Amino acid sequence: MSLISRFQLQDKLLLLGVMPAAIVAIILATYLTSTRLNDMYDLLHKTNENLCLSIAKSSVNGVFSGDLAALDAVVRSVVNEPDILSIKITDSAGTALSYASSDIATPSLLSNPSKEIVQPITLKSIENTDEFDSLLVGLPVEKNETIGYVTLTLSYEAIQQRQYNILSNTIYITLFLLLVIALIAKYFSATISRPILKLTRDVKNITKGNYTPPPNTPNISSKDEIATLESGVHEMAQQINNHQRILKQRVLEATQELRSQNDKLFSAQEEILKSADAKSRFISHISHEIRTPLNGIIGFLEIIQQTPLDDEQLKLVNASHLSSKNLQTIINEVLDFTQLESGKVLIHKTNFELKKAIQDAILLLSAQAKENHVSINYQHDANVPVVINQDHVKFGQILINLLSNAIKFSHQSSVIVRLKMNPYKQDVIDISIIDHGIGISGHNLKQLFQEYSQLDGATSDQGTGLGLVITKRLLTALHGSIKVESTLGEGSNFTFSLPFTQVKDSYQAINKPIAVEHPLPDLSSLNILVADDNEINRLLLSHLLEKQHANVTCVNDGQQAIELAFKHPYDLMLFDLRMPLKMGNEALFEIRNHPQNPNYKTPAIAITAHITSGEEKAHHISSFDGYLIKPIDQVHFFALIEQLLSEHDFDTQPFISTTTNGDSASNSQPFDYHLAKKSMNADHSFMLIMLEKFLSELPKQSEDISELIGQNNIVDAAEAVHKIHGSAAYCGTPLLKSAAEKLELVLRENDKNNTQKFHKIFCNEIQTLLSLKSDILTLLQTLTNTQET
Repeated sequence: MSLISRFQLQDKLLLLGVMPAAIVAIILATYLTSTRLNDMYDLLHKTNENLCLSIAKSSVNGVFSGDLAALDAVVRSVVNEPDILSIKITDSAGTALSYASSDIATPSLLSNPSKEIVQPITLKSIENTDEFDSLLVGLPVEKNETIGYVTLTLSYEAIQQRQYNILSNTIYITLFLLLVIALIAKYFSATISRPILKLTRDVKNITKGNYTPPPNTPNISSKDEIATLESGVHEMAQQINNHQRILKQRVLEATQELRSQNDKLFSAQEEILKSADAKSRFISHISHEIRTPLNGIIGFLEIIQQTPLDDEQLKLVNASHLSSKNLQTIINEVLDFTQLESGKVLIHKTNFELKKAIQDAILLLSAQAKENHVSINYQHDANVPVVINQDHVKFGQILINLLSNAIKFSHQSSVIVRLKMNPYKQDVIDISIIDHGIGISGHNLKQLFQEYSQLDGATSDQGTGLGLVITKRLLTALHGSIKVESTLGEGSNFTFSLPFTQVKDSYQAINKPIAVEHPLPDLSSLNILVADDNEINRLLLSHLLEKQHANVTCVNDGQQAIELAFKHPYDLMLFDLRMPLKMGNEALFEIRNHPQNPNYKTPAIAITAHITSGEEKAHHISSFDGYLIKPIDQVHFFALIEQLLSEHDFDTQPFISTTTNGDSASNSQPFDYHLAKKSMNADHSFMLIMLEKFLSELPKQSEDISELIGQNNIVDAAEAVHKIHGSAAYCGTPLLKSAAEKLELVLRENDKNNTQKFHKIFCNEIQTLLSLKSDILTLLQTLTNTQET
């Protein structure tokens, strides 16, 4: 006789009610508790690993530059995070650069930590660089170079205490539930004494969902099976209600958890947007800062070109100069590349010699080819036009990216660059880069144009994996295409097709240096409108244009320019970008937004002190037909005017980007007579008038700017500095021009940390220049008297 058979029905029902629930409760408690603990540990590990990775990224600049204060600041900002004992930053040789321990750290915990996380600090380059750039700035930094380590020491005592609490609470809750279940089962097993009809009716009601538990439970003997069965039915119905209630509660909890996760996602999205904004500001700053020393490099190379050189030296200097100019162009366009991720690329088409552009790219990579023992053969189809209209810069970038890859993977081999017309499409060229290197497998071909993808086991130096992605996106922006054919172990053939415009179908762009001897145009009978809020700038522009016999009308803000443009027709309009009431681009928009305006199609030129970002270039200047940067190069100024008046075609090319002179070569003189004469292109008497007016207005302007900064009126202060910046560019005061440019930049970015610093430098340059006022005016007066005699 089995043990279970010794119990009465009531006892059996009691066991039947308690045991399954107890087993389920224990299994669920065990599963949920273990899952909770595992998730807690996983989350803790991931959080600490992400924290360690974040510290490593934040420490790159400090480790690379040896800035121990910056490293200490990074360590102190996170050392008191929960569960952290200590943080140590070392260089690649293991030498400690920074160390800090938290408040919870004790000698026993430090000697026996729960876990240590070591994260390498790697240095990555911002973008791919050409091997030939090493002629200027040395060998490029190796990709993903480890320059140090971050060691995070953790203690899990707190989490272990929490684990103990969770286990204790789970046991107590489980026991309590088992007790409750036992009581309920005993109660219902004691009341199974219902008449059969009532039982039948109840069953039907349960089936229809209309069951209502009875208000009173009859006291039935424990040996009454019918009553016991009725009690079981009531218990079943009650359990159904309980499960529905539990289900509703769980749905509510799941909804609350989902809402919490959504809040976290929104917070993460905000952080990503802030990071993207910081990235854009960084690129804007760095591109501007690089331009100044690069202008000096180009200037010195141009000076060296004028000295006696042998053939080999001349070849190297020409290659260096070409590389510097190419780098300067890329820096000016660097912010446009950041728009690749959003599919926005600015296209600037110019006329250029196709064969020379290809030969220039080959020349730039000749050092890399020589180092890899690779010969480059160029095959040119005679049917290809000599000059085409397309984006010269982006064409060169595409070709250099593909050719550099071919050289990199073709050691002691040869590379062929083949140019021909597309046999199926008109006005489309095909350029093939054929190498006899390692080739690409079929698996790698499928992911060749994916972001950050690299060849499996090809070489140890493959770069970031973005070169081909950028190449394809540039081709897409230029309405081109690319295809790849490759055999593993034999070589690859990259062929890209690029549409172009015949030169006869487009105006001749200014894309080559113009000789100083270029005759200036005769502007007789032409009416020109000049709008600039700076009186010195207006005087200079008027002088330059009237010297060529033009009729010049000057206004000092954008609103006046709009009013005159509605009343009188003009042959040309020159607008300063930053003016009161209406900025230059806003004034032009008002004029061209009314087809009945007599100047609806009048060519317009933007004049600005500098372009601080790709966004400004894209949104402020692109509405004009051309632009010039102060100080104005007179030859390019008049060449642009002549071109707009004679060859400009709004339908073919609405925007002219002339060669910019940028910053002048490094000049440490407060006043440069030759620079002033070149900028004004005027006689000594006019120069004397301009300098006398400029120097007499400086003290009041400086006082106003200081007052505006003191009142925290940043916008008006930036506009006032902008006026001085433009005047300084014309008047041959390079140090004041540079100081004004930097102060204007920090004011427009509301950089309060650097405003006082650059404002002090700006005021010092003004004082230095004013101390030389009498000497400068005396010099110009003497030259004026000599000129008159």
